[in-house]
Amino acid sequence: MTAKASLDAIKHLARGHAEEQILTDLALGQETRFASPTSIRSSFLRSLFTNPDTSQLITLSGLRLDNLRLDSHLDLRGVRGGGIVRLRRVSTEFDMRLDHSDFQTIVFEACRARVLNLSSSSISGSLFVRGWEDRDSSFLKIECPGAQIERHLELSDVSVGPTEDRDFDADTSRRRVGDKSDLDRFVAAPPTVELDQSTIGGSLFIIDSLIRGGLQAPDVSIGRNINIIGADIDARPKAPAVDLIRSRVEGAVFIHDPMFAFDAADHTNGRTSTRLGGQLDLGGSRIGGWIRLQGLEVEAHSDPSAPAGISIQGATVGGGIDTFRTAVAGSVDISGSSIGSDVNCDYLDISAVTGFTRDGTKTRVSADPDAERRTGDDIERRDLGHDGVFNAARARIAGVLRWDPTLVGNEDRIVDLTDSRLGALSYAYPSSWPSTIRLTNVGFDRIHADHVRFRRPSLAGWATSRLAWDQDARPDLPVLGGLHDFVYAGNESHLSMIEKHADAVGHDRALYEGVAAALAGQGRTSDARTVLVAGHNAGNRANGWSRVVLGLPYRVFAGNGYHPGRSLLWAAAVVVLGTLIFSNAFENGDLEPTDTAAVVQPFNAFVFSADTLLPIVDLHQADNFEATGEGWSLTRIYIWFQIVIGWVIASTLGATAANFVRRVRST
Repeated sequence: MTAKASLDAIKHLARGHAEEQILTDLALGQETRFASPTSIRSSFLRSLFTNPDTSQLITLSGLRLDNLRLDSHLDLRGVRGGGIVRLRRVSTEFDMRLDHSDFQTIVFEACRARVLNLSSSSISGSLFVRGWEDRDSSFLKIECPGAQIERHLELSDVSVGPTEDRDFDADTSRRRVGDKSDLDRFVAAPPTVELDQSTIGGSLFIIDSLIRGGLQAPDVSIGRNINIIGADIDARPKAPAVDLIRSRVEGAVFIHDPMFAFDAADHTNGRTSTRLGGQLDLGGSRIGGWIRLQGLEVEAHSDPSAPAGISIQGATVGGGIDTFRTAVAGSVDISGSSIGSDVNCDYLDISAVTGFTRDGTKTRVSADPDAERRTGDDIERRDLGHDGVFNAARARIAGVLRWDPTLVGNEDRIVDLTDSRLGALSYAYPSSWPSTIRLTNVGFDRIHADHVRFRRPSLAGWATSRLAWDQDARPDLPVLGGLHDFVYAGNESHLSMIEKHADAVGHDRALYEGVAAALAGQGRTSDARTVLVAGHNAGNRANGWSRVVLGLPYRVFAGNGYHPGRSLLWAAAVVVLGTLIFSNAFENGDLEPTDTAAVVQPFNAFVFSADTLLPIVDLHQADNFEATGEGWSLTRIYIWFQIVIGWVIASTLGATAANFVRRVRST
């Protein structure tokens, strides 16, 4: 059919010059563009999709309209449009209804309406709602629950929700005109962007858009990624700003400042941050890739009852979680989640009053008008159990959990890893740690120090480069082995982390043993022994100072049973000291032979010192000689001192042997 024949068949649909021009361009396969806003009938647009002749033309060449004003609702409910539909600068004071319809690809550019409704629609291509040039698309509400979109859904340069001259009525959600003070009434309206139970085969993009009323997308299924870049999203009371609970995302979730976007120059209009005026909720979701929250500001809602912070509770994440330079006025909850890689909390500020700018300075985050004047203990909390907490209880993290460097360590911040399982626990940058760490029943395979592994990094580097020593090859010779342990002694910041946990919940012997086991598994046996010794000392302190005093000999002479060689060194030192003292005493006449000796031997200061120190063993010197004079002379006092020391050392060796047997049986 020729263009003229096609036009003759459909020209009866038009009323007025503008509608005739649209029919002419449709027959020629051209875009219809008007220089100024031109009014047409909404019913005329519907007839283009319901008339067999015009619908066939749309299927073949699409429909492209620019700069139109509709007289009423755009009602395309239930229509079937096979081609690409592009509406640019099309506006109506009413709704655009495309629900239960079937399209190939729809593009709205700089369009304005009350409600854009694509509920339960089917789109074999993509849905784009964009601004154009310097003009945003503007709607009070976008509804897409149950939509089936085979490729992408993009909201770019879109303003959704009440503005200064357009608002929802609190009861009927109908349009009304009011002054700026009436904007507060929009909070009683439904969410302004609804994607409940929709299916998107490609990616969801929300770029450089303003959404007042929240994004509600529970149970959404997305074949690729979620990208929220440079957006500003405000929540309704008692609801999250972004609700993605139970969502299924095959790719990754990116919510970040435009500076982190690879194509920021193409998709943003200079917005310097991504802001959520309420909670980000990904609870129960299944994410195939990473969750990257970079340069994000999550503010507290003005309603104290509204949820705050970031919730990824009970989610399954195939990749990891990255919160670089993210400021959260509330808490971060990943409890019960399964994370396939690392959790990086670099520069994460929890319960933040201020956030980060690109140059590292701070900018306002909290919605509380008095928050800038209150810090630390002065910050009023709605719930101590939720505000200012990084909650990873019962989480399973396959990689490393690290928070370095970060502001999570500000006053009153809490990290809770109770009953969690980690691939590795990072302990670098102790100054950045929170004031409270809970590690009850936490499990991990290794201890990870990102930046400082050795307690003496300069000496370790010198020994490696100049002496060609290997940090993992400990010499067998005891003296060199001890020197090797000294040079390559590990960073003991993990002990400080355990002590922080003890400050919160009390002594935890299992935690010391878990850290030691992880270090031993990494070949750091010396560091593992140091942890076990510290754990024994901490247990004594937890049981009172009497236990500390009674356990002091065991600690000094045997390193709490983990350094048995120390007892032999002490014994050798005492024998040598006794040799010098007893040799001098014999020469001065302070030692003399006894009359009751069973075996008579000449005096030997070294053997006499050893015989005095060693219990049970009889070298026939201690019985042959005694201190002269009556009473407690210095020589007699030292003899008894050395006898007591000998029994103490023997007891510590016995206790060490018993502990060794116990540990062998337990393993």
